[in-house]
Amino acid sequence: MAHALVSKGCRIMLFDLWGRGYTDSPLGVKHNPALYAKQIDYAVKSSQLEWSDGFSLIGFSLGGGIAMHYAATHPELLDSVVLLGPAGIVRRLPAGYMKWVFKFPVLDGTAYVRRAVAQCVGATTPLAEGSEVTESEGEGHTVERQKPDMAAIVQWQWNSHEGFLHSFVDTLRHGPVMHQHEDWRAVCRILKMEKAPAYLTGGNNGLYGSKLLIIFGDDDTVVLKSEVVPDMEEMLGKGAEDHLVVRDVPGGHGFPSTEGSKVVEHIAEFWRLPSG
Repeated sequence: MAHALVSKGCRIMLFDLWGRGYTDSPLGVKHNPALYAKQIDYAVKSSQLEWSDGFSLIGFSLGGGIAMHYAATHPELLDSVVLLGPAGIVRRLPAGYMKWVFKFPVLDGTAYVRRAVAQCVGATTPLAEGSEVTESEGEGHTVERQKPDMAAIVQWQWNSHEGFLHSFVDTLRHGPVMHQHEDWRAVCRILKMEKAPAYLTGGNNGLYGSKLLIIFGDDDTVVLKSEVVPDMEEMLGKGAEDHLVVRDVPGGHGFPSTEGSKVVEHIAEFWRLPSG
């Protein structure tokens, strides 16, 4: 998706969430929406490139909840928000994510919690061979990229990242996964121009009066379109269709990795990017 958007003229920043990929897990602080919003600030402000003129956020799953919190608290910095199978206002999580052992920090690191997290993320098989993401430049400097094996990446993270388990469990406790309606309502008020924020006097309208794009996997059993869209329409009220764009692609909750080209087509249409 990132490479496809770059080919259409976009400038893309990708970064790991705390405790994922190559990024440390902060200890002694709650993995709540404010922490993740601060991480976006760190990423933008530490960049050698200038982002202060406004940027768009694309949030997948947990990233959707993070994006909506950031939009609610920093609307003047954003041009648009795109949500892909977003957490935040889901009504229920898969049963494995609701186990009682996650509720008690004193149990963190125990075999009980490790087994429960491994079952949630699917870290139960050996690391797949040949799963590394490789890039090689041949004649004409063309780059060949092997499609990442998501299961192998999760397994590598489980095997190699000492802070992953802590960040995963603490995010379930405090992160923007469920019950985030206050932030979503705040964003809806901004989209509908119900209250003119002070930042309008600075010349940057941000999200004020704009639209939100949400893309769902039509076989997603984690984030259900049939639940999220009615809740969004209720928050937006009359004229919701003027501020909410909903699209579907094939696939389950992992649709951004399996149907990335279709997702990019919808984003390109929403952003009015060049076709082809």
